[in-house]
Amino acid sequence: MTPLAHVIRQHIEGTGPMSVADYMGLCLGHPEYGYYITRDPFGKSGDFITAPEISQMFGELIGLWFAQAWIDRGSPKECHLIECGPGRGTLMSDILRATKMAPGFQDSLRIHLIETSPALRQVQKQTLDEYSVEWHENLNTLPDPTTDSPQFFVANEFFDALPIQQLLKTDVGWRERVIVWDDESKGFAWSLNARKTNLDAMLSEMVIKEAETGSIAEVSPISITLAEIMADHIARSNGVGLFIDYGYAQSATGDSFQALKDHEFCDCLDHCGEADLTAHVDFQAIANAFNRIGCESLPLLEQGLFLQRMGIEARAAQLAANGNEKQKQDIASALKRLTDNEEMGSLFKVLAIRAADGPSLAGFEAG
Repeated sequence: MTPLAHVIRQHIEGTGPMSVADYMGLCLGHPEYGYYITRDPFGKSGDFITAPEISQMFGELIGLWFAQAWIDRGSPKECHLIECGPGRGTLMSDILRATKMAPGFQDSLRIHLIETSPALRQVQKQTLDEYSVEWHENLNTLPDPTTDSPQFFVANEFFDALPIQQLLKTDVGWRERVIVWDDESKGFAWSLNARKTNLDAMLSEMVIKEAETGSIAEVSPISITLAEIMADHIARSNGVGLFIDYGYAQSATGDSFQALKDHEFCDCLDHCGEADLTAHVDFQAIANAFNRIGCESLPLLEQGLFLQRMGIEARAAQLAANGNEKQKQDIASALKRLTDNEEMGSLFKVLAIRAADGPSLAGFEAG
């Protein structure tokens, strides 16, 4: 057992079965043993590789997307660029490098990173050492939104790491899945909360209508709360948001809770604090949260299509023209990995948000 597993076991033995959300929260964010608190999980030496680590093209095109949004909003003198879950700072670094060509854009920027991990903050400071950056533990310390200083939010693989709760459809209605300690196996195990849950109020009408007995559904109250906070900032500042993650375009049933360690999938109840835990994002629920708070969500795009519309193929050709044979092969491989439907192209989705009645957004059409 890991040190954190002992902590979780003691918690369960003292207070009873643990929700998936509480389990995820401890595994990822425990102040002493949490996965994101104790390590840099990115890259080949970590547990997974994100799109910004695959190629500079990803961040460069996102940077140009935000620069265009800034221009379309009248090139205001001040603009807040806010990244949630910035990893190593690679995405922000690529955004800032690419937007040096947009006159006045970087002069307008105040850069904010929402980061709870001390280990990752240190890496981000090294990556972004030439820029003035403000770090925040959460969204609550961001500047108050004003119409003359738009707030632009970006997040890549942020919502997938937020805690979820799982529900099981039984013959007597929905019951919450919980985690218990099993003395016989000397490990954690799945169980059901005997009491009726009110979490089913968060399920979509379609899920409630179509779910069969034995179906698992997932909800993420914290994701909805954070989306609503960001929506308030975007709506009141004439801002925008761009959120890239993997998940469901429409709310659906299914057990998407998964663990990753050393680039390999493993049991979610093992390796507490030493494996990354994620779940598929319910983009329909996230978009609805933004729409409730004065924003407009634009039609969801697959990552591959979004990057193609933003000109990734032309950018790849430009980079390859100045590279050697090995570099050309690497660029082609990165292009395929980011855009191909057999790789990240269709699994990852891009959600664009703007203040209601705000200007158009590059690559998206209102619908």
